[in-house]
Amino acid sequence: DCAGECNGSALTDNCGVCDDNPFNDCEQDCAGEWGGSAEEDNCGVCNGDNSSCLASVSFGEYNDGVVEVYYSSLEAVGGFQFEITGATVTGASGGASDGFDAVSTSSSTVLGFSFTGATIDATDGALLVNVSIDGAPASEVCLSNAVLSDESGNTMVTSSLDCFTIPSQLEISYSFGQDVTGFQFDVE
Repeated sequence: DCAGECNGSALTDNCGVCDDNPFNDCEQDCAGEWGGSAEEDNCGVCNGDNSSCLASVSFGEYNDGVVEVYYSSLEAVGGFQFEITGATVTGASGGASDGFDAVSTSSSTVLGFSFTGATIDATDGALLVNVSIDGAPASEVCLSNAVLSDESGNTMVTSSLDCFTIPSQLEISYSFGQDVTGFQFDVE
């Protein structure tokens, strides 16, 4: 065999390793390289950087329990769906989603579409929807499994992995030319 043992069972695998364990054989990556590390991105491109997707969905600013969700798309959008983890979704409205007559939520999913076939415009970054969430301070909130569909209802390849952390403390700054001996304010 390859280890020099007479009548042995060791074989050389596709990565050049000689042993008799068939369970540790290397695998071929998406580029066809045995033992390689290339992986497909969210757009299905080997060793890609998610830039070739037809669409993307990402978080914008978070403020007082509401997070903006933005979208980019090379085509008009006939519907959308995405999941949020790390917080409970309590509502969704506004942005381009106002162009649809149906925007609904569950505790973790936001869905928007039109019964009449209306679409929202292709864009290189516009507010899709404002999502109301309920989450604990310092929780990591992530957006995933986003799907945008075209005007015919066909799924567009969409990238969507994005996260942020809910702020855990209130920071107050001041800039004053004199010493401050005290201050008072209300937080609502």
